[in-house]
Amino acid sequence: MPDFPATIKRTVASSINTAIVKHGPRAKGGRIVERYEDKAISGSTAERPGYQQMLRDARRPNCLTSYWWTTSRAYPAIKWRRSRSVAGSSIGACGLIGVSDGIDTSAKGHKMLSSMKGMMNEVFLDDLSEKTHRGMVGQVLKGYHCGGRCFGYRLVPELDPSKKDPYGQPARIGTRLEKDEEQAHWVRWIFEQYADGMSTMKIVEELNRQQVPPPGMFYKRKSAQASTWCASALNGNVTYGLGMLNNRRYIGEVTWGRARWMKDPDTKKMQRVPCEEQDWIRHPAAHLRIIDNDLWARVKQRQQEIHQASAAIRTAPPRQCPHRTRDRNISSADCSPVDR
Repeated sequence: MPDFPATIKRTVASSINTAIVKHGPRAKGGRIVERYEDKAISGSTAERPGYQQMLRDARRPNCLTSYWWTTSRAYPAIKWRRSRSVAGSSIGACGLIGVSDGIDTSAKGHKMLSSMKGMMNEVFLDDLSEKTHRGMVGQVLKGYHCGGRCFGYRLVPELDPSKKDPYGQPARIGTRLEKDEEQAHWVRWIFEQYADGMSTMKIVEELNRQQVPPPGMFYKRKSAQASTWCASALNGNVTYGLGMLNNRRYIGEVTWGRARWMKDPDTKKMQRVPCEEQDWIRHPAAHLRIIDNDLWARVKQRQQEIHQASAAIRTAPPRQCPHRTRDRNISSADCSPVDR
């Protein structure tokens, strides 16, 4: 039996915490009037439906005491100072009790204690991020794959022959990539067509016409719309090495750690932050090669030619009908094809 996904683990933990928190009001002779839940949602963000509903209810007159498993769910650790100034004015007015950390806003000195807890929560998240990244670096150095799905390959788990997980099954050491010959055929076809002069728009039209499964078909998305091929998946970004036509894994080279995803505290959106090239991890992987060096060079040459042509168009002065400089009332239709 495989290990439970993280979402299921968080949901189970939420149910356990709810059961423990229920004893708080009952132990003091009170009763539960309203219950707010945000299952499987990180407490580091304030964008939670139950949390926002609680803030709205806390502004009503005669609000009651709010019980929490931990106050880190009430004061999000990310930018905790600003979050506490916004949320604290609403929550603190009706009283807040943290069951696990012992914070009670009705007690003297609670502000210093809650502030320290906020700092500790923020440092904990930063430390957890660094440890997770360090663990991924170790896996990459061992030759394992630490990323998402890549078109042309399949994910193959590697199991420990001697270790067992808590459910008695072989423990999972890591995940390796193996070539998927069916997808690898289409990778070679895409590179060959592009090198021969076909545009990426025409390529994706042909792929969709032949109903070739796109990479997005295997992603866990909430959209009900069927996934299709798009030109951006092929073009990507040459500078950052994004897109199928720029993926050096297809020539047997693995590069990891080119960027990190970080959340903007203001917009709450994830942003891609490039890393220094000296921090990249590169190693050869001949068993992952799908195309040869000659085909790769032809694709890079055509990309360079297109870039130079588009750059010349962007830097060229704007073309204008010569008659307009003398009489703006003359339409461009009155100009000859040469003038236009």
